[in-house]
Amino acid sequence: MLGMVGIVLPGLPTTPFLLLTSYLLTRSSPRMQRRLLANSLVGPILSQWQQRRAIELHVKIKAIALIGVVMALLICFSSMPPAFLATVLAFNCVGILVIYRLPTVTD
Repeated sequence: MLGMVGIVLPGLPTTPFLLLTSYLLTRSSPRMQRRLLANSLVGPILSQWQQRRAIELHVKIKAIALIGVVMALLICFSSMPPAFLATVLAFNCVGILVIYRLPTVTD
């Protein structure tokens, strides 16, 4: 759930939570794992991760671009206190770093 919530909430990194969810479901609930892999939004990415331990470059670019857009919108339209805004932006930067460091599929 945290990974899915992270898709729409700035500051909550989605990718690490989805990878962790997939890893834990593989060991605890094969039925729930199959449902997660059947999800049209995240299933193909997680399947690729399980098969190759890497994600495609275009997925990395889209994820980092989406984080960048959300960060820009947050800076422009947010009325959050500066300290809270800085914390959210720092978490977003960590999310970008995590995505950047994930291995990339090479054909």
